[in-house]
Order: sequence, then C-alpha cells, then structure tokens
Amino acid sequence: MCQHPTDVPSLPPASRCLPWATEAELKKFVSLFDNLANVPSTGADLEEVRVHYIVPRTEENLIFGKKDKSGFFAAKTKTAILIAMYEGENQVSAEVRTAVEKMAKYLEDSGY
Repeated sequence: MCQHPTDVPSLPPASRCLPWATEAELKKFVSLFDNLANVPSTGADLEEVRVHYIVPRTEENLIFGKKDKSGFFAAKTKTAILIAMYEGENQVSAEVRTAVEKMAKYLEDSGY
C-alpha cells in the first residue's frame, strides 16, 4: 500500500506515492483500465524519464507492461490501483505478477 511521505509536502497527495508522476499522469494511467482491450495497441507510460512500455496483454483488471528486461504489473481493485515494477527475466515477472494478484485479492477481500 502507498504511504504518503511527510517529507514531500509540496507534492499533491495523489503523487506522493509516485513522486515522478504528476496528478494528470496518474489519471491518464488509471484511465487505461476503462478500456483494457485498447491498451495493447497504445502501450503505457511510466517512470521519471517517461518510459514507454509495450503492453503485450491485459486481463480483467490487470495490465502487464514490458520494456527490454524490465516491466510492470498494474492491478485495479474497487478503490486502488497497485503498480509493481520489476527488472529481470521471466521468472521475476511471474513472481511479481503473483504478488500483485495476491495483494489485489487481499485488498478486494478487505473492501478496497
């Protein structure tokens, strides 16, 4: 879960968890979940240097982004979006996906 650091008071609350992301960028990323079928054709942008990830696939409430040997999984619950970034081969990707799906299920089961 995201914790809002007190040492970055100048950031808007929505950006404190991802200090490199503006509120507009976060809203744009969240909107990807509105039409998951189109995400593989457009990809997704993340990170401080505005890295563009290809999105080889999406599933219900899950986006998988990849660039070289790094990537991310993003999962949507009722009130939260989890974003987990990774670097490594397929085994790392599989472990991160499993962790994100378990965390999302826990949040959903807890009412989030």
